[in-house]
Amino acid sequence: MKTNPKFKFISWGGGLQSTCMAVMSALGDLPKVDAVINSDPGFESQENYKSIAWYLAWLNRHGLHTEVIYPENNIKLDFINNHIHIPVWTQTGAPLTRQCTQHYKLIPTKRRYREIAGYHPVNPPHPYPGEFEIWIGFTLDEHERRSKSRKKYMVNRWPLIELGMTRDHCIDYLQSHGLPIPPKSACVICPYRRAKDWIYIRDHCPGDWKQAVLIDKQVRHARPLANVTSDSVYLYRGLVPLDQANLEADAAAYEARQKGAAHQIIICDGGSCWT
Repeated sequence: MKTNPKFKFISWGGGLQSTCMAVMSALGDLPKVDAVINSDPGFESQENYKSIAWYLAWLNRHGLHTEVIYPENNIKLDFINNHIHIPVWTQTGAPLTRQCTQHYKLIPTKRRYREIAGYHPVNPPHPYPGEFEIWIGFTLDEHERRSKSRKKYMVNRWPLIELGMTRDHCIDYLQSHGLPIPPKSACVICPYRRAKDWIYIRDHCPGDWKQAVLIDKQVRHARPLANVTSDSVYLYRGLVPLDQANLEADAAAYEARQKGAAHQIIICDGGSCWT
């Protein structure tokens, strides 16, 4: 059975680590990959979109085939049709099942990998086992996020962890080349945002904040899934309307709880968000 990868792809979330990895590939500090693919979920922050557009042009100028793809459906369109795939918080304190990464990131990028390699997006014949090597931008300080691919023809790899790099190393690397530091990649309405993230959006991105507050109100009494019995759902894990939350107090309480605690990681493990 063949095991050597024929194609190498970077799963580009548009954030710090995956961007650093792509730049390293473009500049020869990592092997050159066949393509860098970003899938737009339709609701990134304006800061993210500006950064992604800048690096899209830069990476292509430096000889690295880089694309942004647009799934047929996105978060905004699905909200209009009351299809809610994000892990909004229920009154039990638990989130709904996270489906957004699969719907808007992983499935579209897998199909694009296949097309670039000369295969049909979904139909047979399929790539041979291990034909695609997928680079994911996790760093050493979040190694717990690693997971194996569910597709036999895809093998996940984490070059930054192999090099012993942390988020700070990625910042240092980009700054040493005079490049801008990307913001964290996450949708404006990601329910996994903590209080300090919402404070930043409220204070620095008023347009994004306004949209998040609007969506939070719209989702309040939605019925995302037939088996959800909670009367209300929320974007904010504090289980109050976003524009009524005491974000400063919640942020201070969270920081106090985390003093001396182990590094806290983001719940997502797909590698397309928060990287």
